[in-house]
Amino acid sequence: MTLPIDREGIRILCPDATSHTFCKRRSRYKTPLVLLGLWPLLVGQPLQAAQFDGHLLEAVRLTLANAPDIALSEQQIQASQGRLLAAQSEFVPVIYSGLGGQSIHTPLPQALRSGGQTEINGDLFNYTVGASKKLYSGVIVNPELSVIRTSDNYGNTTIPNSGNLALNFTVPLLKNSGTLVNTANMTAAQLELDSAVHDYRFTLSAKIASTVIAYWDCLAAKKLLDISAAAENRSKEFLDSAHKLANADEIPQAEVKRYETQLAGDTINRISAEQALVVARAGLALAMQLQNQDPAAVALPIDDFPVVEPADLASLDNAVSVQNLIETAAQQRLDVQAISIRQQAANTLLAAAQQNNRTQLDLNLSFGYSGLTEGSAVANTVTALQPKGNGPNAAVSVNLAFPVTDNAYRSAIVQRAAAAEQNSIQTRALQNAIRNNIHVHINALRLSAAQWAKAKFQAETQFQVLENEKKRYKLGVGSVLDIIYNNGQLSVSQANAVYAARDFFQAVIRFRFETGQLLEPLHEQQTLDMAELTTLPDH
Repeated sequence: MTLPIDREGIRILCPDATSHTFCKRRSRYKTPLVLLGLWPLLVGQPLQAAQFDGHLLEAVRLTLANAPDIALSEQQIQASQGRLLAAQSEFVPVIYSGLGGQSIHTPLPQALRSGGQTEINGDLFNYTVGASKKLYSGVIVNPELSVIRTSDNYGNTTIPNSGNLALNFTVPLLKNSGTLVNTANMTAAQLELDSAVHDYRFTLSAKIASTVIAYWDCLAAKKLLDISAAAENRSKEFLDSAHKLANADEIPQAEVKRYETQLAGDTINRISAEQALVVARAGLALAMQLQNQDPAAVALPIDDFPVVEPADLASLDNAVSVQNLIETAAQQRLDVQAISIRQQAANTLLAAAQQNNRTQLDLNLSFGYSGLTEGSAVANTVTALQPKGNGPNAAVSVNLAFPVTDNAYRSAIVQRAAAAEQNSIQTRALQNAIRNNIHVHINALRLSAAQWAKAKFQAETQFQVLENEKKRYKLGVGSVLDIIYNNGQLSVSQANAVYAARDFFQAVIRFRFETGQLLEPLHEQQTLDMAELTTLPDH
């Protein structure tokens, strides 16, 4: 299928889930598409119908800039990125510190009072600095430094500054032990983000297809109005000629009524075609999300139906190639990939729930040393960690927590198993629908192409038939009824050709959509041109 393309395509940038970049749709027009998407925010009003110039690529561009479904998909990506960041935060190091002081006045017993001293006046100052880091294995590493400085007016006159430096470990032995269990939420969140990116691309593809279908509907309605108007004009010419002939007594006045009746019918058809065009324009405006616009203000389509050669459909006759295309679509189409990735996320969570243990047994280890300095100088609170030959400290403890019932454990497994099975069912159902739909659209392509070829031939032939009937009538060997009948048949045959062309190119875009050939799953950047909207995919 060949088509001269005099307009550059639309470049579509899709997000990279791993680098957290957001989706942008740009065009090679003078104004980047991403800026046009922000146009309502910049000028405080929606994109106007005047910005649609009548070209198919422009209709697609406006759809990508305005469609709320696409904006919602972008927000879903951002929400997924937020969930991923929340899951990753579990393994982000946390630094903490504390600073405190106390002043305590404790009365002395009567027996211990001497020299007028009736109470112990004590001061305490302490600070703590530490960090906590959870590893993917579940082990928590916690280095901590603490210093306590005490003084009083009774027995603690040297003002000791005692310091402690420790490296603490919490090692889960049963529950929450192992990389799979601890990283399951983070892995699932990353997969959900990947799935959201695929959903976004699928939404782009669906909106492109729906706009192209609406464009062909509008073009067909425009052509049908032209055909109806032409038929009405021919009937007017016939009626004018009939009036002249009747006034000259060359034909009976009764024959004029037949022309009047034909004109009335053609006028009714033209009015109906005008309404159909209004509806089609409204549908195209809705696809492009042009707000607050009278459909009559929306530009009419400019791009015509491309030329189709018989060789362009030859690929549909290769059964092996078609079957490979069907199976590829059933496995790699964007929405299938999105569900498949969600299946991986569900399986990851299920595997973690199954591997996890309901009994919690933690081993706590601590290694470090203590230091001591004396004196009221502030520097002593810093040098308090000098070991001065002291030996290391070590501590070991084990904590056990055993739930009376295992409801929480079983609930996690049941819920995650159900989620995994739901995704599996959805995948199989979607794949089956894709296979069936592709077969339907292949049949639609074949039939609509054959119908279009015959309809074009019929319209061209019928035009010659009408011209011949008019000549026969002038020669006195034809009848008024023959002219009226063939005039109506010409309109019908021309309309059939338009319907067939519309049906064929709508079948083309539906076929591309169903086979996942509008946006490629593995490409972050793609230029969408007229050929990809109007031709069959290579396979």
